[in-house]
Amino acid sequence: MNGKMKMFKAKLGVTDEFKDKGGVAQVTISADGKEIYSKEITPGNLPEDLNLDVSNALKLKIKIERKGSGSVQVGFFDPMLTQ
Repeated sequence: MNGKMKMFKAKLGVTDEFKDKGGVAQVTISADGKEIYSKEITPGNLPEDLNLDVSNALKLKIKIERKGSGSVQVGFFDPMLTQ
């Protein structure tokens, strides 16, 4: 990213294939080691629009962890970094 990007935009949600599986995922997004987003993603919720400030960041990290025993697949739809 070289510190040139301003925003990370995407739509985040459980994929259609897993919407009835009952799994839960914890999604955490960090910019240069600083947490800028953290949320539990569950089936049944509408996809969420993300508009995250990544101004001057050199590195973006996306961490997805399954919680519990259910299956889950999280999708980032139309992800984009903007200047």
